[in-house]
Amino acid sequence: MDPYGIPQVVKVLDSLSEEVPEASPLYFFLTEIITR
Repeated sequence: MDPYGIPQVVKVLDSLSEEVPEASPLYFFLTEIITR
């Protein structure tokens, strides 16, 4: 994954998690994948 693309992905996921509380587990799951 492009290192410069990660902050953008996190920013998008963060905005989604604010709009949809159910996205929190998905956010956690994706961050686990990204940080490996």
